[in-house]
Amino acid sequence: MPKTWNLDAENRPGVLEALSKSVWFGAVSEQQLELVLDMGQLLGYAAEEPIVRQDEDSDSFFLLVKGGVRFEALRKGETVELGRAKAPFSFGELGVLLARTRTATVVATTEVMVLRFEAEALEHMMKMLSGFGLSLTRAVATRLAKVSELVPLPDHVGDERPEPEIMRLLPFGFLQRHR
Repeated sequence: MPKTWNLDAENRPGVLEALSKSVWFGAVSEQQLELVLDMGQLLGYAAEEPIVRQDEDSDSFFLLVKGGVRFEALRKGETVELGRAKAPFSFGELGVLLARTRTATVVATTEVMVLRFEAEALEHMMKMLSGFGLSLTRAVATRLAKVSELVPLPDHVGDERPEPEIMRLLPFGFLQRHR
């Protein structure tokens, strides 16, 4: 069970520093970082305590403020470690963006502190914070680039055509341009 921390004078400076070092919030002004803090909930986890579990609803995303985590997934009945991260690092955003269940379990490897944001906060941040959307996009693209170097993308096989019902949904001009 996580410990809840207050974002008081003792904790606030460290959390603000982690936010400013995060790839998501590096381009965000100090005033805006204060607004971001007000959207989050500061939680603490003990070493080996799960923060989120695979297949849970993606109802939130996190910024790792202090400590480290590992990512695990159950594959063919076996737990596989996918990677590790240290603060400041964000996780959970892809599940929120795609409205999918969590694809991995995140476990604290040390005593950790995370800033938890409800899913709705992501859309609010994109609208409210100049530079946040671009920073988020770059961070997600960077992760995709790293993964695509490790896992070859499948080649397109076959010359399959879409079903006629699908083709009727597309505008005629679009079909002409893209044949």
